[in-house]
Amino acid sequence: VAAEIRGAEVQSGALSMETVRVEPSLSRNADGLFAGPLVAAIGDVADPLGKAKTVTFAGDIDGDAQTGEGRLGGRIVLVEASVADDRRAAWLTPVKAPTPFKAHGAALQSALSGALSGFDAEAAFLLTAQETGWRVESREPALLMAASGFEANVAPADGRAWLTASPGQVSLGGKARVAGGGAPRLSLDVGGLTRT
Repeated sequence: VAAEIRGAEVQSGALSMETVRVEPSLSRNADGLFAGPLVAAIGDVADPLGKAKTVTFAGDIDGDAQTGEGRLGGRIVLVEASVADDRRAAWLTPVKAPTPFKAHGAALQSALSGALSGFDAEAAFLLTAQETGWRVESREPALLMAASGFEANVAPADGRAWLTASPGQVSLGGKARVAGGGAPRLSLDVGGLTRT
């Protein structure tokens, strides 16, 4: 089944989108399982978390329509995105450095705030939905480039996912590098951080 779904001014609760285009090209086998490529483009997206001029996705989807189990994997790109002021403040308040490096911590916090005020980003991910819940992971490098000149990239280490998320838990690990936009130049090798 190939189709193109287009919409304008979609609103659902606090989420709004000016334009939506989804192009699935799915096939179904005798067991009722479906699979195929999926391309989507959304314009002028806004919700309480933030906003983006465009969000595009290109990847593959497969699953079982009866059980709702399946996988969606591919690359997502955000253009002219920003995180809402209140969210940005909440996320960055914990970014501090010990006394001898206090100025570096403040510079990093300021640079991150500026970066999250206007950026482009891209990352690959795999979303798995099962009866037991959902899981997102990323095993490919991700990049964020801000209008402020700030750049950040993160890549997996030792073949492990640099991002894993499931209900109530987010884990990060891998190699990260930040520079520009007033940030101190940093290269980090993160063994693993988990937030529950």
